[in-house]
Order: sequence, then structure tokens, then C-alpha cells
Amino acid sequence: MATIKHGTTKVANRLITYAEKKAEERSGVKCDPNYVRSQFSTTRNLWGKNDEVQAHHVIQSFKPGETTAKQANEIGQKLAEKLAPDHEAVVYTHTDKHHIHNHIIINSVNIEDGKKLHFNARKSIEKMREQSDQLCKSYGLSVVEKPSAEIRYTLEEREVLKKGQISWKKELRSAILTESKTARTFEDFKINLQKNHNITVKEGKNDYISYKHPETGKAVSGKKLGLLFEKESIQFSIENRPFERLSKKSSEILDKLNESREKPYTVSEIKNLYMAKGKAFEVDHSPELQKEFDDLSEIMGDLKRDQLAARNNSPDLTFKSPSRGWDLIQ
Repeated sequence: MATIKHGTTKVANRLITYAEKKAEERSGVKCDPNYVRSQFSTTRNLWGKNDEVQAHHVIQSFKPGETTAKQANEIGQKLAEKLAPDHEAVVYTHTDKHHIHNHIIINSVNIEDGKKLHFNARKSIEKMREQSDQLCKSYGLSVVEKPSAEIRYTLEEREVLKKGQISWKKELRSAILTESKTARTFEDFKINLQKNHNITVKEGKNDYISYKHPETGKAVSGKKLGLLFEKESIQFSIENRPFERLSKKSSEILDKLNESREKPYTVSEIKNLYMAKGKAFEVDHSPELQKEFDDLSEIMGDLKRDQLAARNNSPDLTFKSPSRGWDLIQ
């Protein structure tokens, strides 16, 4: 049995760095996994399409005890070939959770014609699951009869929303999404939920996580709220948050900082560097350090504006009629 999640990234190298860290097995499709960064980049630059989405990310998770890392990686390779013919892809298989799972990273640009890969949200995720299920069956593995949704609604909640009433689960989802977009670490995420929304977070074995609503006193697991609210999804979104809406000046500063690094800075790394330079500047007022601190302050100013915007514009997870589907469900 394998479940599927899909996402995109504007910074392919950062995603590759995250996925390769704990990989037990790795393989490439139309590329060498040891040189995947340069090969992905060369293809995008060759066709002049290195902006916006640089790569697609598919997470393929298997039922505990049903497969091996080697077999899972092989299935991941075949899935990548089916999903994106003539696209370079790399497959990293992790065994650090209670289940084996693949991180399949697909270069966004076709190596043959330069066309960019696009996945329609609902139709594409369904197609991915169908192709994954076919491969699992061919290897004698079980399949999921009812695919998971990014947001899950019970019948009771649907009825509440139909009446135009506020769902306590909707309030939890809104707060969770807001804090996951602004937290520097997973620990910050939990602290901010408690501090800003009075929501208590509890964790258990096998990445279990639950959230307790402050007014109703009711608790619900992340799994029941939907894939977006499970622990692994939140951790990934925090660790791989892209730099968005940076000013031209901040973007230029960040590019210069990344020139001397093999791996680009993440948001959390920039924040840590800013704090470290600030402490150093307290005792060393050299012009060089002043310039470094001022540059980092410029980037931090943009990041703080993004955080305020995220808090003031919490997502409206409005219920829609059954004939039209529900917001954000895939």
C-alpha cells in the first residue's frame, strides 16, 4: 500500500538537500544522483526556464513492513518515469519514520523540448495515485481503497458548515496553517499555537500529533484534519519554506550570500545567522560586520512583513456544496 502527496518548489537544490540527508537508497532517472543539482540546473538554464517552479516533489509512503528500501526505490523510479517522461528525476528512499517512503524530485523542464511540467491539482493527484497503485499491485503490495485528502471533513462538520456556522475544526486548521507559515522550527510552531491561539499540541508514537481547541476543549488528531496537518507535512513545510516576495535588494543580497555556499541558505538559517551577527556586533563594531548585519537586516525586514501578512490573511477554508467539492481537497 502506498499513499501519495504532491508539491512544488522554487528552490530545487534546497529540496534535494533535505531529501538526500537521510536517504538509505537513491537513484536517478535520466540523471546521475551524484550530480543531480548541476544536471537539473543545466537543463533549466539551457531552455531559459530557471524561474518560478524548479521541481515537483512527490512523496510516496508505503505500509509498514510491506516492502524494503530497495524495492520501494525501484517502484519510485518507475513511478517517476510514468509521471514525467523525458524529465530528469531523482528518488530518495527514507526509512527514518515508522514507514518506508520515497521522496521523488522531478525537474520541471523537459530535457527534449523544454516544456515545463504542470500538474492539475485534483486530476493529477488522482492520476498519480492510480499509477502508484498499479505499480504496487504489480509488486504484490496492497493499495489504498480511499485516498487521503489534504483536508478531511466529517459528515457532522459538513452539516455545520452548510448551515453557515463556524466549525471548531476549521478554526484549528486556520490557526495551524498560519503558524506553520511563520514558525522558524517545529518547536516554535507548537509554542506559537499555544501562545497566539491557546491551542494545546500533543505528540505520540509514529509521528502522531493532536490539537486541542481552547473553547470547546475537544481534541482531534492531525490525521483526521487532513494531510496538511499531520506532523511530517508540517515539519517539511517549515524546513523547506521558500523565500517569497523578497525585494530586489534583498534578493541580490541573498544571491551573494549563496555564492560562497554549496547549498543555498534556508529561511531558518538566515534567521539564525542574523541573530549570530547581531550578538557579534554588540562587541565588534567593525565596518565589515556592520555591513553584514545591515544586509541581513534587509532580508529580515522582508521576512517579517511576510509573517505579518500571513497572520493577517489566514486562509479561509470555506465549505462548498458537494456538487462543487470542498476547498483545498485533493
